[in-house]
Amino acid sequence: MKIDLHIHLEKRDYRYARRVIHQSGESGMDAICLVEHDVTGPPDYFNDLSGDSGMPVFWATEYSSQEGHILVFTRNNNFEISHIKLPMQEIINRAKSLGGIAIPVHPYTNLHRSGLGNGVFELENIIAIETINGALDDECNLMAERARAVLNLKGIGGSDAHSEFMVGRAFTIFRRKIKTQAELIDTLISGRYSASRRKYQTVGAGYISSMGDF
Repeated sequence: MKIDLHIHLEKRDYRYARRVIHQSGESGMDAICLVEHDVTGPPDYFNDLSGDSGMPVFWATEYSSQEGHILVFTRNNNFEISHIKLPMQEIINRAKSLGGIAIPVHPYTNLHRSGLGNGVFELENIIAIETINGALDDECNLMAERARAVLNLKGIGGSDAHSEFMVGRAFTIFRRKIKTQAELIDTLISGRYSASRRKYQTVGAGYISSMGDF
C-alpha cells in the first residue's frame, strides 16, 4: 500500500483537498496524509474527505520545534498545541504519552532556515525519520538514510507537496492495508514499511527505495 505521508493542505478549502485526493490517485497512491503547520484540523473533516472520495485520508501536524520540523500523528486530535517552539524531544515524549507518534522530517534539509541535522543522533524514543522527502535533492535524502541506518530506525517518505501537482513524488510503502488513523499509527509504531520515491525519466517511470525496514 502506497501512502504519501506529507501533503500540505495550508488551510485551503474542501475543493482543493478533493483535487489533491484526485491527483494522488492519478499518481498511484492508495491513501494520503494531509498536514498543516503547527495546527490540526478536526478529525471529522478528514473522515468526510475519506468518505466522499473513497480514499483513506489521514492527518498529521508538522510542528516547528526548536531544532527543526517534526510530524505528529495523533489518534483524536488530543495533542495540545504550544504557542512557543518546544524542544523536539518534548514533542516526541508528549506524542508517545498520548498514544501517538512523532517523526522528524527532512532532518538534513537545505531548503529551511533550520534543520535537525546530526541532532537526530541525540533524540530518544524515536522509531522512524523521514528519509525521502520529495522536495529535497538526493544528497539531503541520502544523509537522512545514512542516519536511519546507523540508528536502526524505520524510514518514511512523503512528497512535502505544497501544490496538488507535487503529490506522490515520494511516499511510504506499507506491507498491510491501512484504513483508519489508529491503524496508521499502530503500523508506524510496529509495522513494516519503507520509503520510496517516483523517479521521473524521459521514457517511462521507475521507483527507487531507501533501505528501510520493509
